[in-house]
Formats: sequence, C-alpha cells, structure tokens
Amino acid sequence: MKKEFDVTRLWLCLGMGICMIVAGCGRVTGNGEQSAPLARVNDTLISQIQVDRALQRAGQPTTAARQMLDSLVDQQLLADLAEKERIDQDWAVKDALAAARRQVLTQALLEKHAAGKPSDDEIARYYDQHPILFSNRRVFTFRSINVVEPRAGLERHLKRELQVGKGLSELTVGLEAAGYKFRAADGTAGAEQIPDYLHADLQRAEAGDVVIAGNKQMLTVMNILAASPRSLSLAEAKPMIARYLENTKRAETAQQLLTALRKSARVEYLSSKQAETMGDIIGPPPDE
Repeated sequence: MKKEFDVTRLWLCLGMGICMIVAGCGRVTGNGEQSAPLARVNDTLISQIQVDRALQRAGQPTTAARQMLDSLVDQQLLADLAEKERIDQDWAVKDALAAARRQVLTQALLEKHAAGKPSDDEIARYYDQHPILFSNRRVFTFRSINVVEPRAGLERHLKRELQVGKGLSELTVGLEAAGYKFRAADGTAGAEQIPDYLHADLQRAEAGDVVIAGNKQMLTVMNILAASPRSLSLAEAKPMIARYLENTKRAETAQQLLTALRKSARVEYLSSKQAETMGDIIGPPPDE
C-alpha cells in the first residue's frame, strides 16, 4: 500500500533549519562513538545519534523517534534535490549557509568554554535575591506611558505634575507638546515582564499608586490599577532560573572571549571608498 505523504512532517523538517549541520552524517559521532545507521538516503546515512540529537533540540520524547527519522529523510531528500539543481551555488544561499555555520560554531564554542550548569546553591541564591520575581511575585494591571530618550529633568518634572494631581492623560498632552516620542498602553503583566528599573518601586506599590522610573533610553510612568499575588516556589522557578543563569554565563563567556580576541586579531573598519572597492572584488557574480 502506498504511504500517504505527510505535509505536516514536511514543514517540520523544513523548520528544523540547521539540524543536519549540527548532527553530521554517518556512523561515527564527534566523540568517536559508534552510532547505528537507521536509514540511507541516496549516498547519505542517517544515524541514531542524529535522531536522538534532533529530538533533544526539538524537545520531543523518544516515542517520536520514527517521526523525527522520517523528517530527517524528507530533509535530506530536499537537500539532495537542491544540490542537484545547484541551488547551493546561489550567492544568497551560500551566504545563508555560511551564517548558519558561524552560528553553530559560535554556539559550540560558548558551550565548550562556559562554566557548566548552575548549581542548586546558585539557583537558590538567585531566587532569594529576587523576591519580586518569585516568592513575592505579583501580576499587575496597569496603564502606562513609555517615553523614548527622555531629556534630563523630565522625570523630576513628571513627578511634580503627578504631585499636583495631574493624571496620565494630562501628562501625554504635555509630552506631545514638548515633542517627545512616547507610547501609552494598558496591560497586565508579571514583574518579570516589566522593566527591571521599575522593580524597586513595584515591590511597595499597591492599587492606585503611580510609579515612575527609567534610564537614558526609556522613562516609564505606570499607574497600578490592581496587584494580584502570584508567587512561585523555588521548585517551580528552578528551571527558568537555571536557563537564565546559563544564558548569562554564556553571554559573559562570549564577552570575555571577544575582549581577548579583539586584542590579538586584526579588525579593520573600512571607509566608504574602501568598501566600494572591496564590494567590486567580493560581490556576487553578474547574472549569466
């Protein structure tokens, strides 16, 4: 009986992006371990380790292994056709492949140099240091004004306006007259979705309060309409804290590596004239 073509699986395999670049092909893994081949697509073997890694990246259970294998087969068939039609020689495709390669190498490098997963003590310490996000977490309903690139003294001016009884609608009129770019909005959000420069004031805020704080890029005026407790236990918060700390460590590692690399590497920023000359040299070939 002829197997019905699964369009959903096709979109899954297309959405996997650089999956095959990371996983590699053949019998031997990057650590030299043997990996049993599960399928052959023309001249390419798809191995057990490829399926396992693809499942892990997609966050799918091992029970989806057959569907993932079918997705990898479909992806390889499409890739073979693309090479047959010389799509891999297209300038834009070459550029995208090079970008994907850089991304994979960068991620692998940062994972290699990062200081491992955060410990339980690190996670617990972060939990205790940020009660507004976890143990004392609340969900706020609010009206807000977000002012882009506030000038010096604006925060003090708006606080004086609030003290004399002006509301947010009146503040927007004044901001518009002064030529500021701003966005007024109503919303409901937990503290983790609200800029951290407001957190200190939000810890004490109750319904009816107006808090105002910001930085050089943004100034926020927030009228709290309601504040509902929605605390998270350490056990509930642990996975998200672990991900955050891992990403933070990875970013710190990247910065340290880049600082050292920029000291030893030769990096030149070209003038417009130099860029035009180089563009003539490395630009895409003319259409035939």
